Amino acid sequence: MAFGAPAVARRLTGGIPTLYLILDGAPTLTPGTGDPLSAGDALLTATAVSFGLFDQGRAELDTAAALQNLVDAMTAAGDTAAPTAGTSAVADLITAIAGDITPSPMLVLDTAGRRVRAGSFRINRTGGAAAIDLSLDPADDGDLQQALSRARAGDPTLPADLTGLGAGASIEQIAPVPGAAQWAAFANPARTGAAPFDMGSNRHFTTTDLHDWFPAQDAVPTGAAASPLQRFTKGNRITTFLNGPPYFDDLFAALHAADAAGGGVHLAGYSMYPGAPLIKRRWNDDLGTDLSISAADNRAGAGDVPVTLEQANARISSAGQGGRFLPLRFINSDDLSAVTAVEILVVHVLGMTLMILNIFGVRFARMNTAGIIVLMAVILTNAIIISILTANGAAALEPSKDAVDRLDGQGGVSEARLDGLPVSKDDNPLVDGFDGALNSLVFGAVFGALERFGAFHQKIAIVKTPADVIAYCGGIDLNPDRIDDERHLAASPYQDTQIRIDGPAVRDIALTFEQRWTREAGAASPAIATPALADLPTSGTMIAQVARTYPQARAAARGLDFAPQGDATLVRGVLAAIAAAREYIFIEDQYMTPPPVYRAAMVQKVANREIKSMIICVPNVTDQPFGEEKRNAFIADLIAADAGAGIVKVGYPRQQIVMPSAETGAMQGKLRLTKDVDVGDTEIFVTPQTRVPATPFWLSVGGEIMRAYDDVAVPLPDPGDVNGAKGLQVDRGADTRITAGPPTPAGASPRKHKEGDAASIVNLAGIYVHSKLMIIDDVYLNIGSANVNRRGYFHDAECNVLTLPEALRSDPRNTVAKFRTQLWAEMLDLPYPMSEPILRDPVASSALFDRNQFLGNRFVPLEAMPHHLVFGAVTGDSVAGALLTSVTGLGVFTLGTLEREAFFDAVVDPTTDLEDRV
Repeated sequence: MAFGAPAVARRLTGGIPTLYLILDGAPTLTPGTGDPLSAGDALLTATAVSFGLFDQGRAELDTAAALQNLVDAMTAAGDTAAPTAGTSAVADLITAIAGDITPSPMLVLDTAGRRVRAGSFRINRTGGAAAIDLSLDPADDGDLQQALSRARAGDPTLPADLTGLGAGASIEQIAPVPGAAQWAAFANPARTGAAPFDMGSNRHFTTTDLHDWFPAQDAVPTGAAASPLQRFTKGNRITTFLNGPPYFDDLFAALHAADAAGGGVHLAGYSMYPGAPLIKRRWNDDLGTDLSISAADNRAGAGDVPVTLEQANARISSAGQGGRFLPLRFINSDDLSAVTAVEILVVHVLGMTLMILNIFGVRFARMNTAGIIVLMAVILTNAIIISILTANGAAALEPSKDAVDRLDGQGGVSEARLDGLPVSKDDNPLVDGFDGALNSLVFGAVFGALERFGAFHQKIAIVKTPADVIAYCGGIDLNPDRIDDERHLAASPYQDTQIRIDGPAVRDIALTFEQRWTREAGAASPAIATPALADLPTSGTMIAQVARTYPQARAAARGLDFAPQGDATLVRGVLAAIAAAREYIFIEDQYMTPPPVYRAAMVQKVANREIKSMIICVPNVTDQPFGEEKRNAFIADLIAADAGAGIVKVGYPRQQIVMPSAETGAMQGKLRLTKDVDVGDTEIFVTPQTRVPATPFWLSVGGEIMRAYDDVAVPLPDPGDVNGAKGLQVDRGADTRITAGPPTPAGASPRKHKEGDAASIVNLAGIYVHSKLMIIDDVYLNIGSANVNRRGYFHDAECNVLTLPEALRSDPRNTVAKFRTQLWAEMLDLPYPMSEPILRDPVASSALFDRNQFLGNRFVPLEAMPHHLVFGAVTGDSVAGALLTSVTGLGVFTLGTLEREAFFDAVVDPTTDLEDRV
């Protein structure tokens, strides 16, 4: 169009739009090819002209106002527009078009950006004018202007256009009546608020009922009429942390700021390592060695950010109120005196025997790391009993004892208490099956005495500085195994998440700690007073709810006075969010063995095609006894509901192939074959044996990736011959399942190798997913301590923070969307933030999770995993199989399908009557 002249362009406000004239009726070009043209010559003749206007700089456009803007600019240009001789004629044309233009749409959108197709809305006008009530019909496709046109057929006195109703006009939904409506201007994310919402000059709006996302708080303390926690608060600033290092950096910077008069810290966690250095002052700092305070001071002086929790608290204690700490009480039982010495001996001897046999490579006792952990837990349980019978309450074996010893009494003001959850097996409605099925010498006696299987699993911190009070919540413990960063190059790679809260939601995190502290410590005062809502900043842009799980005890003596009937807020919030999802659901979870109500909600979401994408990320091997078969059953239900639609993707993150670190490379990485290897061979022999790590491990032989999963039993290597050969059983080719699992497994192509060929150990470990999070539709973020299982939702003590941006989906770069793109970039091994543009569309970019790992993906399908030695349900190469085979051989007991179910429901993943209230 002719208004491209500079004189006109300079006078356009808000940028330069593009005008389109569509000529209908087979337009005829008047001049011929090569004909000379003069100003004012007719170019085309058409029977009809359609008009279009596009402005890529604006998400919404008032067409009439934009056209008037053009006319005004052309008129103001006057004679200076001489280079464009047709300016006045164009202005006349635009004016004519503007007189016959259809009013622009006024759209109402949901949190996923989809048009709301039903409901009644009221437009409140100013100056005494009557309100306009409009009902959306599916045919309106979310357009209130279209609804107005229908309404004018019955009432011609209504205005023709919803634009220009005057300053102060507002909009609200009147049916169905929302419990707490949230509105945002689609083109102006800074404009948000409750109903009635000031429309301003905007034409498109997003809205949701916050009660659809945030349930009412469930826990009412004894003697109270209502919960003291807020259903939700606005004005919060949420900072997300992916992996331990950025969280530790932020936390310790806050602890450093708290080293002042009035400073303090409250910390509750599953595990605390007070002497572990969790941040680096120099690139070569050792983060694996426990430090005394003096050693920590040598690394970080008085003016530096502290590097250990003990060092930080010593400084805070010397300057202010110090800290209050609630590490978990792991040994949590009333009376173990009924266990006899014979029962102790059976468990201890069997467990230790299997451990020794594993060390010496005996086949039936082979186990991987997860199996060793489980067996060690059995032995530890037995050792606890021995200690209680022979010493003083097993205090020396309490894993959290070191934290209490080192933090309690620091500076004469800090205090630390072990905190054990009082719920017992008598509060579990499923325990009867356990008692009947496992009435045996070992488990009947040992677990009959260890009645308490619950835990305070919350991972929360509150830090008070002279300027502010902030809070943290998530899945990250103060544990040195969480130091792995986004590169995931650690020998045992780890992935986890945490958030920081600045704003009103801090109060409910602080209150959660205060309630627990008062229960455990009695008259001992907290170091930080729970702040009042009015004293906290509201400059953030996030809506947040602190949602918790507490068990429902059957006896008042085992109940919690601040949640005597338990607390189901968290699970109700999760189920509400699943129901509200419209586009995608992304989940990371350590276990993913959901209770039936969660399982049904997720399967229904897929079966009814209510969302376009569901991505679930879990560890490759769960360390939950019998958990893998439970997890696989749930995934099978999702896949069946998907029925080939491509909605569901379930996988685990895995390292890219890397060589061992320099610290171990000299011993574990340089091997050679001592025998030829044919294409079909599944045993190889390598030397020197001193450089061969314990199985399972990955290795590259002449460029072929193999997985050594066990030692060759015969012949065993001579321990005295350091350069002797060691035999390995290996998976090759499709059996490695590196990039795909059944029914069409895939791996490196097998080939022949000669004696003397190089064999190199490589790291190809699964990245352990400890995170507990859910992201929905780029607007909902749920991060905390609760795993997706009965423990997390009905039995243990958990704390999560559920959030929505106040602008909902109006701001495509809101906190939730940005965190999702950062997280997906890590899962897909893409550079961040460079990859953010290609990940911005969550549905389109979900296809990247299907990429082959050798094209750069970290995320691989869950079935793309070689066979492994786990605490399984069968005999043979599983820890359970070895243990149970041994015990059965002694005539102690057998463990079948029913017993496995009972053991899982009663000990591994227990519940309480709270489950029946959801």
